[in-house]
Amino acid sequence: MKHLVAVIAAMLIAFTARAQLGIMAGVTTSLNEVESSSLSVKDITQYHVGIAYKFLIGGCAIQPGIQYNIKGEVLEDGDYSAMFKTGFVEVPVQAQIGFRVSGFRPYIFAEPYLGFAFSNETTESTAEESVTNWDTVRDRLEFGLGFGAGIDLYKHLQLSAKYVFNSKPIYYNDTIQNYDITQQKSAGIMVTAAIFF
Repeated sequence: MKHLVAVIAAMLIAFTARAQLGIMAGVTTSLNEVESSSLSVKDITQYHVGIAYKFLIGGCAIQPGIQYNIKGEVLEDGDYSAMFKTGFVEVPVQAQIGFRVSGFRPYIFAEPYLGFAFSNETTESTAEESVTNWDTVRDRLEFGLGFGAGIDLYKHLQLSAKYVFNSKPIYYNDTIQNYDITQQKSAGIMVTAAIFF
């Protein structure tokens, strides 16, 4: 039994020794598709920031993290417009498959994530200032999946890009000016740079 405990402890120490903590930041472009609408729906580009913990296993890795990610959209109809920006605290877990080439490690990955809406800002052209209106948000809890590719450069710098999609729409857009939007899909493209220590 003592030998088994010693082996497990040695494996955990070796596994932890190959782990790195990192900080990350990047841009998020929201891609909101609608089946039918009586007004124009436009995408917006915002940002995300967070931390990640990378566990290397050969050329592959598991990389959980936590990030603040802002998503949104703009509705337009003539002189009227409304911009929605919702900030989510998200917990992604990235599973990477890659290989080492000299000081580089290119990889592809899949990333399920779970998030909770922490902030929500609505700005209408008919109002003088932005307001917090949770009536426009379908559900503050979100979950989804991302797919992408990235590269580690000399163990400390990481660049990646991914396509992500929520399991459900973010907004109840028909509550704004009684416009009817059906079958909305919420997705996005995220480009991220990270530094690991």
